[in-house]
Amino acid sequence: MIGAVYHGVALSARDKVLAFSARHAPASLGAPIATVPRIQDGLGEIEVRLSTNARLLRSLGEDVDAGKALGIDAMAVRHVVIDNAVAVTSLALDLAGNPGLNRDFGLERHHRDAITGRSHAPQNHMVRAIAAKNALARLEAGRI
Repeated sequence: MIGAVYHGVALSARDKVLAFSARHAPASLGAPIATVPRIQDGLGEIEVRLSTNARLLRSLGEDVDAGKALGIDAMAVRHVVIDNAVAVTSLALDLAGNPGLNRDFGLERHHRDAITGRSHAPQNHMVRAIAAKNALARLEAGRI
């Protein structure tokens, strides 16, 4: 469930960029940047990715609690959750603009933390290779 750690990082990045976009009102805009459609679209993408992560993690946790064998599913969920966390933190940095790069803001740290998630074994390319081999074995066995 290491993916849950990085989901938490992404949640924190979301909270920061959401609060920032609701209060940051450049003089040239005369309103908070949250009123800009592009910013709203980015915030919406963040919400979709976080909702997906939460659902995947909850489902995996329920399977663990039920004693089900996870197989490739645990690795696949970790892969998707961490990739979504990296995408969320990257998008949060993009939406915040230059202020997001300030160390005091915290977004750049969240982004580095999320990227670190990719270093856990097995790495994404190995997860995909295992998934492909499993699918080919199921096909050969007539289960697909």
